[in-house]
Amino acid sequence: MKKALWSIASIAVLAGATPASAAPIITYNTGPGDSFTASFSNASPDKNFNDVFMPFTIAVGGILSATLSTIGLLPSNDVDFSLAEISGPGGPYPLDITKTPLTVGKVTNNDAIEFGLITAQPIGPGTYQLTVKGTAPGPRANGSYAGTISFAAGAGAVPEPATWALMILGFGAIGFAMRRQRSRKSGPVTYRVAYA
Repeated sequence: MKKALWSIASIAVLAGATPASAAPIITYNTGPGDSFTASFSNASPDKNFNDVFMPFTIAVGGILSATLSTIGLLPSNDVDFSLAEISGPGGPYPLDITKTPLTVGKVTNNDAIEFGLITAQPIGPGTYQLTVKGTAPGPRANGSYAGTISFAAGAGAVPEPATWALMILGFGAIGFAMRRQRSRKSGPVTYRVAYA
């Protein structure tokens, strides 16, 4: 059922795109349980773009990771990110963007390679949404960007307060039982010595 809903939503997004101006696209692939992976891109972002991708909802906590990248040496294909983040409960979670220069022949661009990353971010249940903002040569130029999102359900999830309380109560009960056993065993010790 989930897979069918994601497929219908992806088709609806693709159907709404016009050939003259490519829209941002995100495709979700479900995994085991509530885990999933997604790929997103914009093949020709607007000059000042503010791309907000289709949100995703998770029912359990887990680990979120994401990547974002673009390479553009010339002004005709140079995309520059000003913001990339996943918003939601406890967030926003920014993709830390690194900008690296690239030189080919006599042409150098100080931020030709831009790469964003979220690594193993614990998140809780809720609805989340990816936003990417920046500047680009325009919708009819060659600039583009792409990335991935992955979510591993339950992996390293933060326990709820009730779970913590039960865990602490359990440790207390174990400690009490161990202390009680030790006190029963302590007392005078007698040894028998047998001579042959």
